[in-house]
Amino acid sequence: MENIKQILERIGSATIGTQNPKIYRMPEYDEPVVVDCAVKSKLDYFGVPKRFKNSTWEFIRNNSDTGDKERMHKLAQIKEYSDNFKSYLKDGIGLLLKGGVGTGKTTIALAVLRNYIDKGGRGYFISAVTLMDEIFNIADFADRARFENKLKTVPVLVIDDLGAEGSGDMVSRKIEAIISSRYNNDLVNIITTNLGVKDLKRVYDARIYDRIKETCKVFNIVGDSLRKGVN
Repeated sequence: MENIKQILERIGSATIGTQNPKIYRMPEYDEPVVVDCAVKSKLDYFGVPKRFKNSTWEFIRNNSDTGDKERMHKLAQIKEYSDNFKSYLKDGIGLLLKGGVGTGKTTIALAVLRNYIDKGGRGYFISAVTLMDEIFNIADFADRARFENKLKTVPVLVIDDLGAEGSGDMVSRKIEAIISSRYNNDLVNIITTNLGVKDLKRVYDARIYDRIKETCKVFNIVGDSLRKGVN
């Protein structure tokens, strides 16, 4: 049986009727135009903010006060964790970095994440404030569900500044749901917070803090703020 192309080719010059003859030909189209779209960098894809694009172990080493023995010892322990990350990943062991404002917790957390994704791993960085904004501001239910599922299933999730997202039952329940889901599936959390243990237990369910403590190496990052003022 002839297909439409064969039929049209056969009757290509045929006319219909005796008046106003019409010639039927196959339609012709221009070649498609390919437009190059800007592709997000790998760091953008994994949620790394522009300000922290240089958060690597090399950057930390070059900007550390080697005279601060306590801090250098903690950095060495966290670097050991980072260098052997795959073994910790297998067991779902993450990090909880506590301490005051400006002590470098975010930079350290991102150095661990960068070290992993540079070796082909997958993870995602998000501040607790942005996390809640995204959840409450995504209007489409399906899009919101996909976003929450990403937070619950990505192999490594860095939650920066836990406790700064605000208060309220709905807020704490969302955070608790994400952490509980990841706990149940042995997925790694790397968490930074300005809150102490008592405040974490007060803001969140005590069970959630226990789960964080059970599955995270805890480091108290102390010292003066490393952030410099504008001269």
